[in-house]
Amino acid sequence: MKESFATADPFEQFGRDGYLSHVRVHSQTDLAAARAEFDATCTRYDRLALQKNYLLHDRHIWVDEIWSLVTAPALLDLLECLIGGHIVLLGSRFLCKWPRDSTWVPWHQDSAKAGLSPNRQVVVWYAVDEARIDNGCLRVIPSSHLHGSLPHSPSGRREEWLVPRELADFSRAPTDGVGLELELGECAVFDSHLIHGSMPNSSNDRRCGLILRYAPASSKPLCPGQWAALVVRGSDANGNFHNLTREDAKDFTYRPAPE
Repeated sequence: MKESFATADPFEQFGRDGYLSHVRVHSQTDLAAARAEFDATCTRYDRLALQKNYLLHDRHIWVDEIWSLVTAPALLDLLECLIGGHIVLLGSRFLCKWPRDSTWVPWHQDSAKAGLSPNRQVVVWYAVDEARIDNGCLRVIPSSHLHGSLPHSPSGRREEWLVPRELADFSRAPTDGVGLELELGECAVFDSHLIHGSMPNSSNDRRCGLILRYAPASSKPLCPGQWAALVVRGSDANGNFHNLTREDAKDFTYRPAPE
């Protein structure tokens, strides 16, 4: 059964569980734009090129319709309640599991390589396609964000995994936790310290999500050049993120933090 936040305080639940599910803050127009952008990108490049050349990263910089989605007022209102009124979008990424796709995501925390101090980050997982148990929806360990950042180690099976690192010495089975099944256009919103992962797509349907990473402008990047961060609400008074414009960001070359 799907969880409902209609009669509960979502911010209390976010603090306790580390996530919200079935959040709707976008219109059908936003949904159509996100799907059209992903489909168009996929027709221009093969799958290997998409993954290896970061072609699915930061499309909001280039595409006005995606920019409108990541800056939707209702979404920013929600984020303001969680991280304050000065918000930067660190980056975005389309993450896809193709039909009968054997790749999967081991248990990990997004905070592990955020490169921020203080390390406060909220992640929004936007359902470009319907996400279900059988097509490898996001799985989370409720309240695991309360443990803070935990040690990670490199993956020895990178060809099978959609992320390069996993939690070290973590014994939970890949099928444990709570599966966050989402309808088209719904979001899951979670603390970057929340332990999460996902199973392979065993269905005949594609499962695509758009992952958005937000942080308060008061956080300071520890790895300059990791994020083409843009202010989406309030200001970056201290210049922690260099106050890039979208035009500036077009010259940015994405690179992850050092191992």
